[in-house]
Amino acid sequence: MPMPRVEAGPHRLGVYETWELTVELASPPADPFEPGQATLEWTTPASATKKAGVFCDSEDGRVFRARILPSEPGTHLWRLVGRDGRLLAEGGFEAQPSGRRGLVQAD
Repeated sequence: MPMPRVEAGPHRLGVYETWELTVELASPPADPFEPGQATLEWTTPASATKKAGVFCDSEDGRVFRARILPSEPGTHLWRLVGRDGRLLAEGGFEAQPSGRRGLVQAD
């Protein structure tokens, strides 16, 4: 994946609110819909490392997104890693306590 333009946000949000990373490429990869173009890795305030796939979100194959739902308050640090292991971008966001109680779960 060539060096992208990355938009991350918001910088502050509530626990169980959606945080989104948008990645825009100057030119699309050969097959933008093939899984594994890049991976979003993030570290939670409790030092757990998690991963989310990045998915193509445009017909021309130039826009990719990743979405996560922080489940604990505090600072979350993220890294966007290309298929080749190269660091493409990194940053962080703050999840604050909210009135949201989490995801719906089956009994």
